[in-house]
Amino acid sequence: MGKAFLRSNLRPDDTFAQAGYLSLFGSSIRYIQKGAGPDVLLLHGTPGSIEDWRAVFDELATGFRVTAFDRPGHGLSTPGTYRYHIEANVRYVERLIDQLDLRAPIIVGHSYGGSIAACMATQSRYPSGHYVILDSPLYHFRPDFIYRLSALPFAGKWMVALAHRTFAAKMMIRKLRQQFEVTPPAVVEALIGERLRIWLSAKAMFTHAREIVHYQRDLDRQSPAYRCISAPVTVVSGRSKSTFYADCKRFCAEVPVAEWVELGHTGHFVQFEKSRQIIDVIKSLQGNG
Repeated sequence: MGKAFLRSNLRPDDTFAQAGYLSLFGSSIRYIQKGAGPDVLLLHGTPGSIEDWRAVFDELATGFRVTAFDRPGHGLSTPGTYRYHIEANVRYVERLIDQLDLRAPIIVGHSYGGSIAACMATQSRYPSGHYVILDSPLYHFRPDFIYRLSALPFAGKWMVALAHRTFAAKMMIRKLRQQFEVTPPAVVEALIGERLRIWLSAKAMFTHAREIVHYQRDLDRQSPAYRCISAPVTVVSGRSKSTFYADCKRFCAEVPVAEWVELGHTGHFVQFEKSRQIIDVIKSLQGNG
C-alpha cells in the first residue's frame, strides 16, 4: 500500500494528523512530537505505529515533550536499509534522538519496543535518562511457523502477498482480541479496525515477519548483558495469558537497578488497558533523571 492510501484510511485525530517525516539510514520515518518539558520517546511493538500511543500521548504532552515514531517498515515509515534486528533499531533510535535533539529522554518501549529499550539500557549511551519497559519479551519469544515462511527472502514476499489476500486479517483479529483483557469490547473492536488499516500493508507484514523470526536470537544476544545495566529502568506488566509477566519479573530479579510495577489483571496492550497507571508511572519519573 502507498502512503496516500494509508493516510486516507488511518483517520487520525488532530494530534496524529500533525505527523511529519525525517530521513534515517535511507528510511522515511513518520514521527509526531508534542508538548514542552523533559523529553519522552515512545517505541511501539511489532507490528505497530504511532497510533499505539493514542491513549496516553496527549496527556503526557501536558508535562513533557513527547515524541513517537513509526519504526522502519511499520506504519507510514519505509524500511530503507533496515535489517530487521533489535540492534538495528537501537541505531535508528539513537540517530532520531540526535536529529531531534532529545535531551536525556525517558525511553518508553512496549513489547518489541521494550526489547529495544532493554538493549539500549545495556549500552548506557544515555545514562542520565530512564528506560520504561512495558510488558515486553526480554528472554523468550517463540514465533508461529507462518512467520518463518513469510520471512524467507524470496518466497516470503509471495507468502505475504498470499496472506494479505486470504487469511492475514482473520489471524490478526484473533490475535489482537486475545491481547485485551479489561477494555470494553466495543473499544477493542474500534482499535482492531484502526490497526488492520495500518498493519495489513504488505510492507508492514513483511517487516513484522522478519523481526519475529530474528527475535529469539536477538534476545539471546542481548540478555546476558542485562546484569550489567546501571541506567535506571522501570518494568511494568501484569498477569494474564497474553502478557510477558514471567520475562518481566525475571528481568527485575536480575537487574539490581530495575523497579517493578505490577498492574494486576491486564492484557498485553497495557497502554490502552491501564492507560492511567502508565501515565502516572511516566509522570513519576519527571525530574528523576
